[in-house]
Amino acid sequence: HIIQTLHLPDIYAISQESYKNYPNLFSEVVNYFNSGLKIFQLRLDFEKNDIFKKNIKKLHQEAKKNDVKLILNGIPSDIESYAIDGIHLKAKELLKCSSRPFSEDYILGASCHNEIELEQARTLRVNYAFLSPILTTNSHPKQNPMGWNNFKILVEQVNFPVYALGGISLSDLKKAKENGAYGIAMISGMRSFLSAAETL
Repeated sequence: HIIQTLHLPDIYAISQESYKNYPNLFSEVVNYFNSGLKIFQLRLDFEKNDIFKKNIKKLHQEAKKNDVKLILNGIPSDIESYAIDGIHLKAKELLKCSSRPFSEDYILGASCHNEIELEQARTLRVNYAFLSPILTTNSHPKQNPMGWNNFKILVEQVNFPVYALGGISLSDLKKAKENGAYGIAMISGMRSFLSAAETL
């Protein structure tokens, strides 16, 4: 558990869900792999069939070339079906589990929004969690953001890495760490990462 944690970077990239086809997905995701990112989560709307399986395998090969951990947003049993380094559980999937659903050879992450979900994540011995939303986001404008103060209070109660998510950009990394975050997770903010990659 600790070994996996030590390898987690402080910037965590999450894919958009809006890819129309696999070539479109590949060109953008491989760009991220080449930019210096070390962990990348796939959130995909594609049907989970043989074509999906084949493409995940190809992406994983690309990820390995660049020493990137490839995480699939899915359900625990996906770990047996696809060539990936770990699974990220949505909150509803997290709450369905009573214990860690697969071995510690793989990375287990979870999305959390409150104390109850963080406590469940602790029970499952996750390698990391996302805690969101910190700030107002374009994708969920009506959701009440928790703000940095509430984030800090919640994070102080757990003993695993927590990434700040929701309305976050690269410039928030320092502030996130000052408030107890292990790092930041970004979806829409990732384009700015690509453009900044040369200067990092």
